[in-house]
Amino acid sequence: MDRIPFSNLFDAISPLYEEYMNKIGELIRNTDFIGGQEVDLFEKEFASWTESKYAVGTANGTDSLIIALKVLGIGPGDTVLVPDHTFIATAEAVTLAPTIVTASAVAINV
Repeated sequence: MDRIPFSNLFDAISPLYEEYMNKIGELIRNTDFIGGQEVDLFEKEFASWTESKYAVGTANGTDSLIIALKVLGIGPGDTVLVPDHTFIATAEAVTLAPTIVTASAVAINV
């Protein structure tokens, strides 16, 4: 029986592999991977690509959600809806709002 591969990530990046490895090596050599010029460059290029005035690089999706909630003025007294089936970080990010609506036991969705 032939084996069907689940996923081959290398095939997806192989055209850019050398460029990625060179950049990773450069970042490690310069220890410029937290803040610094590379992050500034990324934020500027991403803002331009998305036609936004600003972009902010974050450490992870949780940080991104927390920043978005703060920018929108979400806080105590606000109700925040989260998906039923999601990673725990989604709900974790909105714990600053005292009310989180989740799925009913019957409907399996909001």
